[in-house]
Amino acid sequence: MKNILIVAALMIVSLTSVKANVNSLTQPTSVEHFQAEANENIITLTWEITSADSTEEVVINITNLEGTVVYETTSKGYASTLALDGKAEAGVYMAQISIGNVQKTKRLVIR
Repeated sequence: MKNILIVAALMIVSLTSVKANVNSLTQPTSVEHFQAEANENIITLTWEITSADSTEEVVINITNLEGTVVYETTSKGYASTLALDGKAEAGVYMAQISIGNVQKTKRLVIR
């Protein structure tokens, strides 16, 4: 009689499942809309941002062409319109909004 040796190999497979928490992924902040208009010496700024954090601070600067800041303020929120009643002299200005590391700049002409 022949001896038959049967060897069974046991294979263990381990599967690991990883689920991503979609709520923990944040979209980068971006400026979808930014408009700057001047009518006489009233400057109107309008913006809309996309961000996961609606409390993110929006920094607004208006500078003359020499780079001197003539107006600076902050705001919060996804969208806003801000009217600046000022006695800005006639000239060319740059209006800039900054949200985190994202910046947008528009040119303003006051006549």
